[in-house]
Amino acid sequence: MRNIELNIRLDVRGQDNSASSITRREVQCLTILGDCFHHHSDYLDHGALVPRLVVRLDAADRAALHRLAVELHQDCIAVYYPDRGYGELLGPSAAAWGEFDLSRFQRLDMVKDYGESAEFGWNQKDAGRFPATRGI
Repeated sequence: MRNIELNIRLDVRGQDNSASSITRREVQCLTILGDCFHHHSDYLDHGALVPRLVVRLDAADRAALHRLAVELHQDCIAVYYPDRGYGELLGPSAAAWGEFDLSRFQRLDMVKDYGESAEFGWNQKDAGRFPATRGI
């Protein structure tokens, strides 16, 4: 699939959710995904701050995104296909979260977040200490 946006929670139920653990999960996620545009965007859920990574990829397949949710210990990942105007939840417990809701999905605004020229983002050359073990 082409042109995909993701919302990935970075906290994990029942595990250490300190700032350093959240950062470690973010780096793990970006290392797995490979080249992409992204930003960290926390949101409020029932009064609690929830860490979230907002990502835009050129392409990925559904099975790989499901595996990403499993590897990050997430019930699911919210996936939006802007070219089709369609979204879905992918992961081992996606059904428990109901249907995809675009009103709760944080879009990545390439002009606002990166300027008119999208000449930078996560690039494996920038990873240094965190080289990708595989692309998605």
